[in-house]
Amino acid sequence: MNNTTSILEVMINQITPFNGLLALLAGALTGLFYFWNLSWTINQLPKIRKRGLFLFSSTLFRLAVFFGILVLIADRNALKMLIFFVGFILVRVFFLRFKKRELKENEVRHVG
Repeated sequence: MNNTTSILEVMINQITPFNGLLALLAGALTGLFYFWNLSWTINQLPKIRKRGLFLFSSTLFRLAVFFGILVLIADRNALKMLIFFVGFILVRVFFLRFKKRELKENEVRHVG
């Protein structure tokens, strides 16, 4: 690395299209797991006696999976990390739209 090469150029040179796609896919799959598990946790709360412990352990598990996969995929490259986050956030957007639509359909069923 010479003096004119920036860190951003080095990170871009380390990413191949396959690595970028892999980071995006890993972020999306992690997002699917994360938000599905969050939804499942919330749906299980009425059945659980020790809700605080259940919420804490579920959150800790989700975060451990998230950061574990992030560390494996990012490989000390901030650009891969950013691509991973984009995949994660895209799933969040779609998941929230799906849940809002599901809630509206349930409201209509209960009223009618």
